[in-house]
Amino acid sequence: MADLMFYNIGFWISKILINIGFAVVLVLIIRKIFRFEKYITSDHIEIVNLVILGLSLATWIMYPSEVFTAWYNGYSYELMAFYNRALGSFWWIYFLILFGSIVATFLLMFRKIRRSFVWTFIILLMINSMFIFERLVIISISMHRDYLPSSWEMY
Repeated sequence: MADLMFYNIGFWISKILINIGFAVVLVLIIRKIFRFEKYITSDHIEIVNLVILGLSLATWIMYPSEVFTAWYNGYSYELMAFYNRALGSFWWIYFLILFGSIVATFLLMFRKIRRSFVWTFIILLMINSMFIFERLVIISISMHRDYLPSSWEMY
């Protein structure tokens, strides 16, 4: 029961992060199109990037906790589901998610990048695309094979 609550918290944190990411991308586009440079300054973008960095830190905690929960509970089906996600035939999507969610947001720790509109735009597009890939992992990778123990190996 506790792990379900923990997953729900991670789900909502990622939802808040992706919604803020989409909103900031739209604000950056509107800022450029309508020339709102004096209204939306680099100070505003830095504050939003700090919020995004804080939410990303929370999602960074969720990925290792997912591995630990799959290992610790001893439930072989959940462990196989995680193994299939990380090392199965679609492993590259999982590591693309980790790269986009962890490495891209790590760049926001540097003040020069946090205040740059171009870097903010690129990093937010990476974050948003990684969460779209995460939904792809949840749906397609979880359903591309059944989880009977006899089906765990590829023949």
